[in-house]
Amino acid sequence: MTLEEFKTYKMWVLLAWLGWSVLMTIAGGSQKAMFAFMSERLIYSVRTELFTELLHKQISWFDSESRAPGIITKVMSENVTDLNGMTSEYIITVVEAIVMVFTAVIGGAIICW
Repeated sequence: MTLEEFKTYKMWVLLAWLGWSVLMTIAGGSQKAMFAFMSERLIYSVRTELFTELLHKQISWFDSESRAPGIITKVMSENVTDLNGMTSEYIITVVEAIVMVFTAVIGGAIICW
């Protein structure tokens, strides 16, 4: 390989790396945005369903201390928000790991072929 061929090869490798970096930045940002949107929709659905079920309860159901309005409000605000953190952060990590494993296996097979 001559010096000119090496410089050309080096330029193509650097451009490929730069393109891959830009692509991964866009893909990572869009992935996090989509999972955040999905998570917010899930939280909205859970809160709406919980509130709808609370409206259909009889008045005597709220007489128990464990079902006081303050405790129910706490459940609606804190526990549902915990669900948001679990779904978005956990799912993003799992999806990233799966995609990276498949990408590494396919890339390794292409390079070593």
